[in-house]
Order: sequence, then structure tokens, then C-alpha cells
Amino acid sequence: MTNLQTIPAPAPNGTTFAQWFLSHYQHGDSDSRTSAIRAAVASGYGRWIAPDDGNMSRRPATHQHEITVLDITAVGACAEEAVRNWFKVANIIIPQPVELNPDPNTMLEIRRFALCEIASRFNVAPQVAA
Repeated sequence: MTNLQTIPAPAPNGTTFAQWFLSHYQHGDSDSRTSAIRAAVASGYGRWIAPDDGNMSRRPATHQHEITVLDITAVGACAEEAVRNWFKVANIIIPQPVELNPDPNTMLEIRRFALCEIASRFNVAPQVAA
């Protein structure tokens, strides 16, 4: 079972806990993602309401699994679908962390693009090093 008690706060590398959680678990298999969501709920980061928990007063209005973790809600006809839907929604809502040490080649391409943009605005030929 996933243990969220070991996660430092704030998460490593200046990311938020939500960014860390998403990046750490989004590419896992179905069992590890379900385990991570259940551990987050057990650790107080959200709730999971199952339609068949035996308590009619807690039964969701949708009669589906309803997961809310880190203020992101998703539903599904079964537990696996609800978890899959949660990660889909989380990928849209949670901003991706900014890379603090970008690849030097990427930085060179950005500089070249910027120089060409500036040159075109002033109608001069760009002076780009190879």
C-alpha cells in the first residue's frame, strides 16, 4: 500500500504536493494509482464515496464511485474508472511544474527564435550563431 506519510511538505524541488502526487503516480498501473488515491483519502487529502458502502445516507446521488482528492472530483461506474477519470481531470487542472534547469539545446532554440522575432520586428537580418 502507498504511504503518503513519507511525503515531505512542501514536495521536493519546489513543486506543490498536487504536482508531486500527479507526477509520481499518473503513469503507474491501475492498482498503484488506485492504491495512491486510497492512501490520499486515508491520509485526509480527500474522500471516496462508493455506491455500495451499505449506508444509504452516504450513497452518492450519481450511484457511482465519487472521488475527491486535492479538491479535484471525478466519478466512475467502478473504482478503476473513477480513479482513471480522476487522473484525467487532475492532468488538466494541476499546472505542470516549471523546469528550473532546462536543457541547453532547448535554451539555444529559444534564443534563436527570440532573435529572429526581434529582427523581423525591426526589419533587420538576425545575427544567429550556429
